[in-house]
Amino acid sequence: MSQASRYQQFEPSSKLSEVIDSFWVHHNPTDQTEHIIISPDSYFKILIYVQKGKIVRYFKTGIWTEPKDIYIPPHTYTLGCRFNILAPEYLFRTEIAELLNTTKQLGYDFLDIRSLTFEDFTLTVGQWENKLLSLRGTKSIEPHKRRLAQIIYNAKGSLSAKELADQIYLTNRTINRYLNRYLGISLKTYIGIQRAFQAYQKIRNGEFSPTSDFYDQSHYIREIKKHTGESPRKIFKGMNDRFIQFRHMI
Repeated sequence: MSQASRYQQFEPSSKLSEVIDSFWVHHNPTDQTEHIIISPDSYFKILIYVQKGKIVRYFKTGIWTEPKDIYIPPHTYTLGCRFNILAPEYLFRTEIAELLNTTKQLGYDFLDIRSLTFEDFTLTVGQWENKLLSLRGTKSIEPHKRRLAQIIYNAKGSLSAKELADQIYLTNRTINRYLNRYLGISLKTYIGIQRAFQAYQKIRNGEFSPTSDFYDQSHYIREIKKHTGESPRKIFKGMNDRFIQFRHMI
């Protein structure tokens, strides 16, 4: 990846598409530490910091419900993987509720991460995906859980918790029990994160009026501030600085 190309995103293969949203690589090619604000996007992640072809940090995040200040060291590549709500049970086979709004360092022996090569990041992502695939096992995703994930990600925050539960023929309580157990978050909160994240698409284009998913302008601004720490107009002004996450939204 050239210095001019600071961000690149990769889609997972079909074998992991039900548990992984995407992979990405971000590069800070400068001599300065890069300060950015990352807002909740409804995914938990594994991240790898690489300098001069060597891993300098390797960690997992939980779901975030609030904005986080991130500092990327100079001349550092950040490789990341976004995991969806089915990944804790069907990929890692463990709950991550205790990681809500926090991070956990990973040992280099987890997935033998030091065996990755970092000369060609398309190749690196393929190597990483193969290691993650080794965790998948043979456990079949239960139909109602697959349906839950499909509707959540297709709706993108446009349905209320009750509307979503009604489409799956599950009770709100049942869905909340599942999400709280594996992610530490309620369905209503999860949907709120998705709704705000979708609004960033319009903010990126300089549009500051709420969609029908928000009650009114006040509700819209309040929700955006809750998840980003700033008003829509301030986010737009900082798109190429602190809020580069939104600049690279696809």
